[in-house]
Amino acid sequence: MEQIEEGSFHVATPIDFESKDPENEVINPTINGVLSIIKSCAKAGSVRRLVFTSSAGTVNVEEQRPPEYDESCWSDLEFINDKNAWMDVLYVNNTGREGCKGGIHGEQHRIREYYTNSRCWSIYNANHATQPHHCTVPTHCKFKDIDRNLKAVSFSSKKLTDLGFQFKYSLEDMYKGAIETCREKGLIPLPSEKEKQANGEN
Repeated sequence: MEQIEEGSFHVATPIDFESKDPENEVINPTINGVLSIIKSCAKAGSVRRLVFTSSAGTVNVEEQRPPEYDESCWSDLEFINDKNAWMDVLYVNNTGREGCKGGIHGEQHRIREYYTNSRCWSIYNANHATQPHHCTVPTHCKFKDIDRNLKAVSFSSKKLTDLGFQFKYSLEDMYKGAIETCREKGLIPLPSEKEKQANGEN
């Protein structure tokens, strides 16, 4: 957070679907993480805008899912209550999405660098996108009882692209950059010469 300049995007949140103590293992870490970022932005003194994106859980928790979600979609609270989901409170606020319209043209050149493209991926396909870059890391290429042809649930970017926003990076670019950085930092092993040749690396 020391490199914060004019803007900050926070899109991550802890996920644990089998947590026995969601209050302390999921909710509190989420709140504390957001507060930490807000305080860091305030401390930097140069940040003019903080964008906090909501979880997909605010829009796609329902019994019958449509093929695509947009800003008009909201999770079905009655369905959540009937299923006795672990979340006791679900707070949603759409003003951030609506409010960015006025400034998007003037600032899109500053934020476009940090977004991946709008192609929709399932977790299954995302795993395959990383394979050419992490052959030294043991991964599960097949998942039991998962239909390989399962259609991904799409979250529409139409409202954003209609405002003139253009995506720069693909999912492959994102994973490649992350994996190469981890290799440089010694967090994952470097590929052997044989593995490089198998992947077409020079």
